[in-house]
Amino acid sequence: MIVGEKIKKYRTEKGFTQLDMAVMLDVSENTYRKIENNASSPDIVTIDKIAKFLEKGFTDLLPDECINITNTDNKGGNNGYIINKLPEKLIEQYEERIKELKDQVQELKEEIKSFKNR
Repeated sequence: MIVGEKIKKYRTEKGFTQLDMAVMLDVSENTYRKIENNASSPDIVTIDKIAKFLEKGFTDLLPDECINITNTDNKGGNNGYIINKLPEKLIEQYEERIKELKDQVQELKEEIKSFKNR
């Protein structure tokens, strides 16, 4: 289930209208509708506000595939939630940027080598 669908589900369970939610968030009703219809992605602060209004945890509103719950034996380490799924477009952008940086590093190495050979 994606963010907007979860928000709508929890909102209706609480008996709030879209207008109620818009007023609580201090946004227009149209803006709120876009969030529920997944036409607009709320930022983290907005998701947190919505979660509090709906008496849910922040991660309850995130898509299921974004959450990896880990629980170690309390001897340290990472206990809790890890958001581990990035949108494909963002991954592509990161990979492209990494390639650009690797190319720049290679160019700089070649420049250094040419300076040493002078």
